[in-house]
Amino acid sequence: MKEELQLVPYDLKVATIEGLKAKYMDITIPPEDKAAYAMVMSGLRECRNLLKDADDWHKDKKALILKAGRHYDGEKNRVHGLVEPIQDHLKAVRKIEDDRVEAIQAEKIRLEVERVEGIRAKIEKIKSFVVTSPTTSAIRIKEMIEAVTGMGIIEEDYQEFTEEARCAKDEIVKALSEAFSARLAWEDAEIKAAVEAERLEKVRAEQVAEAAKLKAAQDKIDKDARKIAADKAALEAEKRAEKERKDRAEFERQAKETARITAEKDAKERVEREAIEKYAREQCEVREAKEKAEAEAAERARAEALKPDKDKILTWARELNQRLLDMHPDLSADEAKRIIYDAEKAIDKAVSLAVKQAKEL
Repeated sequence: MKEELQLVPYDLKVATIEGLKAKYMDITIPPEDKAAYAMVMSGLRECRNLLKDADDWHKDKKALILKAGRHYDGEKNRVHGLVEPIQDHLKAVRKIEDDRVEAIQAEKIRLEVERVEGIRAKIEKIKSFVVTSPTTSAIRIKEMIEAVTGMGIIEEDYQEFTEEARCAKDEIVKALSEAFSARLAWEDAEIKAAVEAERLEKVRAEQVAEAAKLKAAQDKIDKDARKIAADKAALEAEKRAEKERKDRAEFERQAKETARITAEKDAKERVEREAIEKYAREQCEVREAKEKAEAEAAERARAEALKPDKDKILTWARELNQRLLDMHPDLSADEAKRIIYDAEKAIDKAVSLAVKQAKEL
């Protein structure tokens, strides 16, 4: 029969909760109402007792569950300890056979790859006979054709790639033959071009000599023209220099006059500006003194108006601290004492904050 863990709810009467709600949910504490305050403290004790009972019940029930868990974990680990050595042995035996089969397959694959790569290398060697430079001579291309033509394509060497090797050889021979024909044509054209270039160089030399004579004549004409232009430029430069001297003297005279007028104007404006700034400073100092006096008077009035409330808050704080000392319950359990200590610590912190804020009023 399948075992099942019996889960039971905590026996908390609905009537108990409803009674607490009806008794305390609408309660408030009017100022200085000791009876209302005592009633609130009574309600807190009832709630604390209910929660403590539930915590004790939870602790007892959970201990049983933890004990059962440890038992079943131990049984599972015991079975694993008995079976896993057998399982590990079987896995090791299986792995030896799997590794052996895998090694055989890997060797077959390696040999096949090596065979194919060897044939491919031979085909690539055939394809390597190509003209890669436009300066390759016709003699070199002919040697390459003879080398490729002499390569024998035997099925024993190329196996299933024999046809591919033959096609590669035919394509290379065809390409080299075309390159050979093109190179021969180019070399013939180069010879003819060299002869024509020699003839043109002779004609160019004759033309250069004639041009040199014409240039010498033109250089003399240009030299005479430059001298005339230089004389004319010197005369015009002398006239411009005289005009610039007169203009500069007039400009300096006007600049001195403008500077004198500007200095007199700046001095007058500086005196007026200093007088205005002095008056403004004096008015600002008067206004600041008045505002400071008004602010101090307002602060004194505010402090005087708040003094009764400040005194009441300080009195309330002293009385509350005294009441907490008088109401301190005599407890024996450390857990219960800690609850009261935390509550009193929180209240003391709140009261200290209220006192600090009251003193700042």
